[in-house]
Amino acid sequence: MSDLDPFINAENEFAVRAARRGDPDVLLKVLRLSKTFKKGRSANAQDARALDMVSLAGTKNSILCILGHNGAGKTTLLNVRLNRT
Repeated sequence: MSDLDPFINAENEFAVRAARRGDPDVLLKVLRLSKTFKKGRSANAQDARALDMVSLAGTKNSILCILGHNGAGKTTLLNVRLNRT
């Protein structure tokens, strides 16, 4: 188990540690990203959390693949990271 964050898997732990150090080989860094969408204006409408504390990093000469089922938040992750939402 990682001492960084319970949501970081072992394969990505090295890259996230490098990202936190400011390693120049890290090309993409996302640390503890969350995104919540507001649902309606009624009193009983609940917000929808699309991303919950996502952490990942991509390093030089590596392939980063983001997989998940429909509605898992893959596109939302990239849109938030690219400041599109």
